[in-house]
Amino acid sequence: MTLNLDQEASIFKDMKTIVAMIGLFIVFVTVVLILIKFNALKERLRKMIDKIRHAMLWTGTIRTLDIAYLQIWMTVGIQINLRIKGSEF
Repeated sequence: MTLNLDQEASIFKDMKTIVAMIGLFIVFVTVVLILIKFNALKERLRKMIDKIRHAMLWTGTIRTLDIAYLQIWMTVGIQINLRIKGSEF
């Protein structure tokens, strides 16, 4: 429970989300690259990767980056307003 709404306005919370997303992406790519080395799974993985790439390559990536960028700058704006107001948070 938050007693003061200023407590929730932190850029580090947003940055943790982005770092987690990048980390999950790196883990996914690493697992896929390891699994591609096995010939039995190679064709199935290639089809799956092509399907994912066609479905969200630019649309999903650009949307995700735009939302993350806007979220960070909204938090920065809140932090600047809190600094101007002299909030302790």
